[in-house]
Amino acid sequence: MPGEGGAVLLIDDDPDALTILSNALEHHGYRTFLARNAEAGLELVHQEWEHIDCVVLDIVMPGDLDGYDVMKRIKESPITSNIPILVLSARTSTEDIATSYANGAFQHLCKPCDISHLSSIIRNIVRLRELERKSLTDARKYQAIIDNSPVLIVVVSPDMRILEMNRSFRATFTVPHIGDNLFESCFNDNEIATEEHPVMRALETGNVENGKLPVTIEGTLRHLDVRAAPIYSNEGKIESIIFIALDATEQIEMEKKLRRQVDRYNRVLREQDRTTDYLIQAQKELQLKGMELERLSLTDPLTGLSNRRQFDMTLEREARRAGRYEHPLTLLMIDIDHFKDVNDTHGHPIGDLILKELAVIFLNTLRETDTVARYGGEEFAVILPESDHETAMPIAERLRQSVEACDFETPVGKIGITISVGVASIKRQVINSQRLLDCADKCLYEAKKKGRNLVTCVDIN
Repeated sequence: MPGEGGAVLLIDDDPDALTILSNALEHHGYRTFLARNAEAGLELVHQEWEHIDCVVLDIVMPGDLDGYDVMKRIKESPITSNIPILVLSARTSTEDIATSYANGAFQHLCKPCDISHLSSIIRNIVRLRELERKSLTDARKYQAIIDNSPVLIVVVSPDMRILEMNRSFRATFTVPHIGDNLFESCFNDNEIATEEHPVMRALETGNVENGKLPVTIEGTLRHLDVRAAPIYSNEGKIESIIFIALDATEQIEMEKKLRRQVDRYNRVLREQDRTTDYLIQAQKELQLKGMELERLSLTDPLTGLSNRRQFDMTLEREARRAGRYEHPLTLLMIDIDHFKDVNDTHGHPIGDLILKELAVIFLNTLRETDTVARYGGEEFAVILPESDHETAMPIAERLRQSVEACDFETPVGKIGITISVGVASIKRQVINSQRLLDCADKCLYEAKKKGRNLVTCVDIN
C-alpha cells in the first residue's frame, strides 16, 4: 500500500531519468511505480489504479503508443479517468502544451523540472485524491444509513420523482421504481388532498413538516406517520425532500389500551429525528466537500489565481456574452522578462516567491470585474470585460509600471523584474476566443521582440 505521501506512476523510456526521478520522489515520501514504455505504463495503471494518486509521463516514447495515447486511454476508462496526469517533457511549444491539456493533463511541466516544485504539485494532487476518497466513503455511509433504517425513507425531487429509497420503503410499496412519480406509484388508490401532504407543505414552507397519511397497502388501510425535511442546494433552493414514514396503524388503534406502545413509538420518533438530522448534516458536508474539490480544481496551487482550466472556461463565457450584446472584450497576455535567469541564478523557490508576490500586485491593480489567471510557468493572462482598446491600454501600462517599480523582497535580497504585455481588443457580434488569444499572444511576442518591458496592442475589430 502507498505511504503517507501517496503513490506516483512514472512512465519514461529513459532509464536514468526514471531512476533519478523515482529516488527523488521517494525521498519526499512518495511510493513510485516505474514503466519504461507506454504499454507497460497502461498495464500498471489498470493493475494498481486504486493505489495510484498521480501519473507523471513523457510525451515521446518508443513503440506504437506515445504519451498522448496513454493519456487518452487513461481518461477513456471509467475506473482510471479521474487519475490526475502530469506531463513532464522537453517538448514545451504552445502546440505541445495545448495538446497535453486537450488530452486531460492536470499540468504540463518542462523537463528537467525542479523536484521541489514537482513534489509541491504532487502533494496538492494527493490532497485532492484524499478528498475524493473521503467524499466517496461518506456517500457510502450516507447510503448505508438510508438503506438499513427500519423506518420508510425515500428522497424525492421537487416534481415528486423518486431519487432514492431504502429497503423498508421498497418492501412496503412494491410498485415504485427510481424515477417514478411518488403520488402515482404509492398513493394513487387513496383520497389524499395534495395541500395536506407533508412533502408538499415542506416544499411550500421550506421547513420540516409532519403529518399522517392513510394508505392502502395490499388491500389493508394503514396509517403512516410522516416527516418531510427539505434539502437545500448551494444556491439556497430546495433540490430534494427526505420523506421518512413510520407505520403507526397499530399505535393509533390501540393507544388507549397499550400505553407502553406509545412510549415505544416516542423512542422510535426520537430516533427518526436523529436520523433526519444526520442525513441533513451528511448532505451538507458532502456539498461542502464538493465545493472544496471544485475550488481546488480551478485554482493554481502556487499563486492562488485561477488556473488554465478556469481561464479557458471564463474566456469562453465572456466571449459569448460580449458577442451576444456586442460589448467590447480585451485580453492581456503577460510574460515575466528573463524569468529563466531568476530561476537559474537564485533557484525555483525564489522564483516561486516572486510569482506569488506578482499575483498580489495583479489583484491589487486590476478591477474586481477582471479575471487574472496563471496561464503557465511565468506567463499570466487577464480578461477585461466591457473594455475596449482605449480602456485596456492604461490598465496594461499601470500593471507594467507597478511591476517595474516594485523591488521584490526575497531571502537573497531585493530582486527587480519587468513584464511584457500583449493586448488584444475586439467588439463584434461573433467573438472567437481562440483568435483573441492568438492576437494577444502575437502582441506579447512583439513586445519581447522590441526589447521587453513594453505594452503592445492590436484592435481586431
